[in-house]
Amino acid sequence: MSAAARIEQIETLAETLARQLEDEICQIAAREDNRERLRRFALDCLRKGIGQGLRLVDQSKAKWRDLRLGNRAALRCGDHEFQRWLGVANTDAAARVVRARCGVKSRREIVKGTAAGEAWELLDSEFNAWRKGLAA
Repeated sequence: MSAAARIEQIETLAETLARQLEDEICQIAAREDNRERLRRFALDCLRKGIGQGLRLVDQSKAKWRDLRLGNRAALRCGDHEFQRWLGVANTDAAARVVRARCGVKSRREIVKGTAAGEAWELLDSEFNAWRKGLAA
């Protein structure tokens, strides 16, 4: 599973757990003498924790966006999910497919603003759509 897909799973799980925990805390707080104080404290803690986790996820997404296209392509080629989508068995085979689709001899030639860069961005967007179940 790719890092991006795993991050999306973690985000979804965190949001689900946050809702479940908030419900549980409210139920406990309803039985306590200091229920409002306990409820506020627990919800503040929850929001801070979830907020910190989501900030870390946002930072990792930003780091991906900051990578050069050739580096993104190299990382994708090592992703087993990407390899499966391409119909290849390993990183080297994925690299060959990417180089052929982008019309380059080296993934270093995949640069933003070039035909190779546009081809890579199209290939990567097709993969992301497939991964999210938006394409067949």
